[in-house]
Amino acid sequence: MQLYASDSDSDDSDCETIAFVNIVICAAKIAQTYLDTYIIKNPPRTSNLSGMGWLMETLRIPGECHSQLRMSTTMFYDLHDLLVERYNMKPSLHMNTYEMLAIFLYTCSGNESNRRVQNRFKHSGETISKKFGSVLNCLMAMAKDFIRPKEPNFPTVHERIKNDKRAFPHFKDCIGALDGTHI
Repeated sequence: MQLYASDSDSDDSDCETIAFVNIVICAAKIAQTYLDTYIIKNPPRTSNLSGMGWLMETLRIPGECHSQLRMSTTMFYDLHDLLVERYNMKPSLHMNTYEMLAIFLYTCSGNESNRRVQNRFKHSGETISKKFGSVLNCLMAMAKDFIRPKEPNFPTVHERIKNDKRAFPHFKDCIGALDGTHI
């Protein structure tokens, strides 16, 4: 009878050992998932060209500025000079105004995400967002000087609106609403 009891004890200890091994394996899998997710990160993005290096190369190669930033090199420099001189675009400690403008144009011209612009210019997402906003504010100030109606009182209605039966009834009396005189 004791022999049978010792066999039973052996079976119990085998079950306990198997259960313990399963728990250890599960814990190891959880630990590996945690390490892969939170501890072991991808190496930082490195490139031979910084954002400014890429911009200078892009501006040097004929036609490349137009394909990447949707304007000629001359126009890029003219727009930059105008924004710096008249609309108070200022460099920061780690980025000059050329790169700031390039970030804005690259983002808008290619409909790029913040993450792709981070990869191209090698700056953090927060920096990209701040510089984009800074250039946008300068361009909005510039728009006040350049985007004006030819006739501020709007004496006529455009023919396309006037001849469109769907639009004209709704826009018929809205001329004064645009300049604030309509009550």
